[in-house]
Amino acid sequence: MREYLTVSDIANNVSMMRSVFGGTLLVVEGPTDHRLYGKFIDRNDVRTIIAHSKDNVKGVIKEVAGRRGYKDVLGIIDADLDLLFKNRVSPPLFRTDTRDAESMITSSDSFREVLWEYADQEKLAHFESRYGNVIERIEDAAYPVGIMMYLSAVEDLSLSFKDLEFLDFIDRHSLKCDIDDLCKAVVRNTAAPSISVRELRLLMDEYMAEKHYVDEVCRGHDLVAVMAIGLKFIFGSDNAMHLKNSAIGSALRLSYDFDQFSATQLYADTKAWADSNGLRLWRSLH
Repeated sequence: MREYLTVSDIANNVSMMRSVFGGTLLVVEGPTDHRLYGKFIDRNDVRTIIAHSKDNVKGVIKEVAGRRGYKDVLGIIDADLDLLFKNRVSPPLFRTDTRDAESMITSSDSFREVLWEYADQEKLAHFESRYGNVIERIEDAAYPVGIMMYLSAVEDLSLSFKDLEFLDFIDRHSLKCDIDDLCKAVVRNTAAPSISVRELRLLMDEYMAEKHYVDEVCRGHDLVAVMAIGLKFIFGSDNAMHLKNSAIGSALRLSYDFDQFSATQLYADTKAWADSNGLRLWRSLH
């Protein structure tokens, strides 16, 4: 049923909630966002509403804050490619500091903490002695996937990245991304691709040369997928061998605490907006 919910349906749900709840309403994209931001809200005075997509969040905020004039509703969306395209958002719509909520977590100390929990420290030290800092290696491996998504959007290629098998292009010894194999995997994964593997590889050379910031490019989903390969094949302890990516994502959310979240620009911007409107939003720092 979720796929049939319209912006109007969700906006009406917001209106209904406002009639029975006098606090702040926070509209988010999906269940994982609800679980993440729900850790930090003032639960006495704030409720979250799941809109089931980024476009729905944007549409709902436009409807309820714009047309209906509500002053106690805000939305949070993933930045996605907006950072690379230099697109802006305006309150009461806010976006993540990095490409998405998951990468906001992986750019924090939580990434290393989860590695500490699931990695065999001797194996990890051996890997880093050969290939360098493990976090940087994971970022390097995920970076080309993000660049290819950006390339696909700019060139209007409609490449499909859904359910990519990362072992098709990530080396299970070094975590290095083979861009030739990545091009093959994505073209193979795309129904009726409008570009050849060779043409895509040439474009990748051009776009990789642009040198964007990792935080703007890397999806949290891809960082977790590379991390999972490392834990399964290279430096994982016995309790990590059968970890699913979703379990790693859960562990990252659990380890991401309020001190880390309160250091983000997202927190600063949303708190300033709430304070200026006399609303409660996030729980107290202390």
